[in-house]
Amino acid sequence: MVRVPVHHLKPGEMTLEKEASRYVARVLRVAEGQTIRLFDPEHRVEADAFVVAIERTGVRCRIAEVSAALDTNRRPITVLQAVGKGDKFDAVVRDATELGATQIVAVETARGVVRIGDRAEHRLQRWRKIAEEAARQCGRADTPALVGPTPWGDALRGATSEGSISLCLWERATDPIGPVLATLAPMQPVTIAVGSEG
Repeated sequence: MVRVPVHHLKPGEMTLEKEASRYVARVLRVAEGQTIRLFDPEHRVEADAFVVAIERTGVRCRIAEVSAALDTNRRPITVLQAVGKGDKFDAVVRDATELGATQIVAVETARGVVRIGDRAEHRLQRWRKIAEEAARQCGRADTPALVGPTPWGDALRGATSEGSISLCLWERATDPIGPVLATLAPMQPVTIAVGSEG
């Protein structure tokens, strides 16, 4: 079934936001009378929606009962990722969302060359959109919280909690990560730290 992220999902009739309407009508070519699945990634709820009309102002839907989303990750997984050049962080957000991360922290490191500065709010909005699209693609009904930019030390202190396991990805590591992950308790939080390029 077609899945579309929306905000402030509630039962009744609503016109989808501009971007969601374009996606439903032009990209997917959904017709009037079809049913689609809407999900609100922020509130972790979803509902079936009957497409009433496709109009110039947007796609009008009749939304059935809203319920808690079933396709959400139960284990807290935090990814601390140093911000890199270009659109590399975009790919991290996309992949981490598809792999089940519940929080992604953009980290500025001493050796990193990228400083987000005044563009932080713009970048966070961009990354939230990427996370929503990744959630839609993989069938997930929620998105990870996006935080940052944060200094490395602050990110490490804020991400670890009692009973959690912390892993640092390093290109010269000799121990495989699989056996460590296999020993985790069912709801044990995981923090994965990834440094800057080079």
